[in-house]
Parts: sequence; C-alpha cells; structure tokens
Amino acid sequence: MIVGRDARDIETAHNPQAEDERANIVYPGVKHPASGSRGCSRCCLAAAAAVTMLCVGALAAARSQPRVAPAGTPDGDGDDHSTGAKTPKTLDLGSGVTLRVLSPGDGKTFATDRNFLYAHFNGTLPDGTVFESTRDSEFGKPFAFSLARGHVVKGWDIALPHMSLGERAIIHVPSELAYGNAPHGSVPAGADLDFDLELVAVDSKAVGLRVETLQQGDGRTIPHARDRVVINFRAFLPGGRKFDDTWERGTPFSFTALMGQVMVGWDLAVATMSVGERTRVHVPSMFANGRKKMGEIPPDTDLDFEFELVSVERMPAGCVLDECPPMKPAGFVPLPSDGKDGLSIDVIVPGDGVHFPKPGETVSVHYVGTLAKDGKEFDSSRRRGKPIPFEVGAGQVIRGWDLGVSKMSLGERARLHIPSSMAYGGKSLPGIPPNSDLVFDVELLAIGELHAPAATASAVP
Repeated sequence: MIVGRDARDIETAHNPQAEDERANIVYPGVKHPASGSRGCSRCCLAAAAAVTMLCVGALAAARSQPRVAPAGTPDGDGDDHSTGAKTPKTLDLGSGVTLRVLSPGDGKTFATDRNFLYAHFNGTLPDGTVFESTRDSEFGKPFAFSLARGHVVKGWDIALPHMSLGERAIIHVPSELAYGNAPHGSVPAGADLDFDLELVAVDSKAVGLRVETLQQGDGRTIPHARDRVVINFRAFLPGGRKFDDTWERGTPFSFTALMGQVMVGWDLAVATMSVGERTRVHVPSMFANGRKKMGEIPPDTDLDFEFELVSVERMPAGCVLDECPPMKPAGFVPLPSDGKDGLSIDVIVPGDGVHFPKPGETVSVHYVGTLAKDGKEFDSSRRRGKPIPFEVGAGQVIRGWDLGVSKMSLGERARLHIPSSMAYGGKSLPGIPPNSDLVFDVELLAIGELHAPAATASAVP
C-alpha cells in the first residue's frame, strides 16, 4: 500500500525470531506493525512512526463529510423496498471507485487528510485471492497511515473520507487508481482490487479504547508528536493481575510521543492527557501486542493500565521533520548508573576501547544468563547458536543490560552482575525465582553496521 515512500521500522516483526529469543529479557509491550516499502508483498504494513513524522500536530478534530447517494438508489439507503430486505449500501464515488458499506460507523468521526488513521483490511484480486491482510498477519495489528500523502493507493484517498470510525466496507479500486500497469508484489499488472476495510482509529479516537479520568491535569500541557513524555503506570492482565508498576520501582518511563516507540494504545491514550492527569485505560489487543506473546502477556490479550502524565518536554518551536533533534529512545529514567546501585562489570576479553553503544543504536550480543546465588544457567543465546539484537536505552531489555552494555566497547566480553532491582524484581520467570540477582556473560558482537573481528567470538569458550 506504500507507493514510493519507505518507512522506518518500529516493530520487531521484521525479525520475530530475535524477539522470541529475547522473551526472558524484553520489556513486555511497545512497538507495532512491520514496515513495508514499494515492491514488498507486505507493502501495506507501514510503520506508524514515519506517518506521524508527516502528521506532526495532526490530532485536529475530525470533520464530517456528506456521503454521495449511490447511483440508482434515490434515497441512498440501500434497501430493497420490494421485499423490505436490507442490502449493503453502495456509494459510487466516481472514477470507478465504489464503497459498499458492510457495517456502519459512528456517523460523526470521519477520516480526513488532517487525521492519523488506523485500519484493518484484506486486499483481494479479481479472482478472490487475498494478496495482503492485516487481519491474517502474524501480529494481527492494524495499518497506520494518513490520506493524500502518498501513503496509500489513490483509491483509498478517494474512499476513506466517506467512512466514519468503526465502519467496515468493501472498497473497489480500479487498476489506474491502484498500481496501474506495473506488477506490484503479488498484484499483477492492470489488476482491479477490492479491500475489505474497517476504520478502527481516527486520531486518538479508537474502537475499543476506553479512557477514564481519575484525576484532572493542568488542562494545558498535552503531548504533541515528537514531544518527550515521562509517565508512571501500572499494567494489568484480564482479571486484574498486575504485571508491572513504575511506582513500585520508583523509576518512571519516558518515550517520544506518537512516534511508535510504545504500543499504539499508549500513544493514543497519552495524547489525550495533560500533565498531572491520571487515567485508567483499557487497550484492546489490536492496539497492544496483537497476536504476539510478549513476556508473560498471552497473545490476543486486552490490557488495562493506570497512567500518570508526569511531564512533557516540548519539541523545539518551528522544528520540521528532519530538522528536528534526533528522537530519544524509550526507556526507564534516569538511565545513568554510578555503580552504587549494585551493577558491576568484570571484563573477560577487552574490546576495541573506541566504539561504545549510544542510546538508540542497535547492538548484537551473545550471552549466557545464570543465577548469582548458585550459577544455574537459565538462558543462553550461545546454546541456540544465534545472537540477539536490541536497541540500547529503549527499554527493550532489563535495565541492567541497558546500563551494562552501554559501558562495553565493540568486541568486548564481560560479566554483568545485575541486582534484582535492575532485572525482574519480585517477578517470577521461567528459571528465575523472584528477587534474584543475575549474572550475564555478554559479548558485544556489533554496534549498528560495525562488527567485531570474527576471532573475538571464539577467544573464550
């Protein structure tokens, strides 16, 4: 569905195996659909981050637009008056684009070219073959986009303004308003296309997302795209079992608003809050982790959160797109460690002493994790024969890793002694009892595109 614009990948979907291997150390939550680009069979699954960069400040109120009565239906209601039966309403939008309503939306929150949108869809060829689907994708998450910016085929630009929040419809798009006479992934040249599409979010209004105010904020300081926000939160599974709490840890969580650094439900909910406000938020699974199991969160699980918006650091006035300062990674704050918190590092093999990971950079490491009390091994990338990647300082791994690995240089192998407070605290994980101090034998194999010499990997058994 992307037509000539590549999107920054803000989802680990491009490397699900790596995510599976990080199951014991990945912070449960965040991220959403895999990026796509022109010519990719998953071209519709664009990252929300790239879209939002083009929609800074796009959380404007949606405007209602009149519908066009379908040809041949004087009153436009789509009813068969000879039998009294209801038939799907079909709108003739011109240029060969039609929209057949399967189920109505709220009738007031319409998509416009000023909005940030999410949709679920199945795309089919004339013979009924599905060539792309968010509903049947591995993660089951909706697609993020905006209209009239080249993010989607032109037929969508024509049809979506006639849909309101929650509406589901079949959109027929002739080839000239789809991919034309050139083949596109599994779409042959000259193919007319049909999309079974459901509009699930318009800006911060989203199907199934519920926000209840517990305490009013200042009413003025509301996050905008690219603003740095700091929050406290509690996280609950269905049935009320708590699985995370920043208040208990004493370390709030920070991220860049509306840039895809956290799960979609977080971005949408926090964008409605002002500093000092506390809310209770219900996040449906499609705006949480979708079909992916994340830590102790099962797939297809709705989640509940209590949020407090602690602070908002504004994007510089007049900042536009690439002129903006680099985004800071999401993660727990404060990040610096002076060693007094119990974290220590024993160097086994020195690195190059020159290249150290910076927050936001992706590193690749091999590791063996053991319990500090008895040396019992609970996890090892070496046994699997495959190192894992993660983004430094982004909260994708336990805090002891974020701090410890940032102090290692390329090629270094070290033993990280991590207190439970910087690991899993009172949580119980497979092979890890509650309140366990941990020891990790970690080797830093790569920082971005820089790779350690091959000999380093076998220097120590």
